[in-house]
Amino acid sequence: MPDLTAINRELDAARERDDHHAQVRLIRAALALPASQPDRADYLDELAYAYEKLGRFEEAIDAMRQAVAAGWKGELDDHPSAQALIADLLLRAGRDQEGDEAWLQAEREDPRNPWVHSAASDAYRRVGLERKALPWQTKGLELALAASEEEGELAEYLTGERARRWASSASPRTTFSAVQRS
Repeated sequence: MPDLTAINRELDAARERDDHHAQVRLIRAALALPASQPDRADYLDELAYAYEKLGRFEEAIDAMRQAVAAGWKGELDDHPSAQALIADLLLRAGRDQEGDEAWLQAEREDPRNPWVHSAASDAYRRVGLERKALPWQTKGLELALAASEEEGELAEYLTGERARRWASSASPRTTFSAVQRS
């Protein structure tokens, strides 16, 4: 059986190739080793990312929940919190009611954060639930406008030229970054 250093070398190569199948295989192998336990939460976060990229949303949900339970405290690229990511994944898995509840939990955790509301709006739109997206977008815009100047970027994103460019381009990336190990 390979050691954790060898697995991590292969995992780095899989990341470079965007080979998500290899990432799943290698991360699962790493998680089976006692030496990986101090980094368990980070491996699980990356496993959730790989599953998401493969469209395996149920497994991504489970992996992200396990990462949080293992103490994961990282930051996500396109979600304001792990709870927001889980809510998004639930919607993408077709579990709308659970997704609704998870978005409300994300809002309770950070009620004044306009990015929570913007992410919820984007997630509902992505799965074709426009009626549910609009209230989240509206609340996010209201919060952004009431917040500091830095948050004004969200208002510009939602109302200005950037919104038109975004609408005409491919959907924004909706995943979180993989853990980079050296």
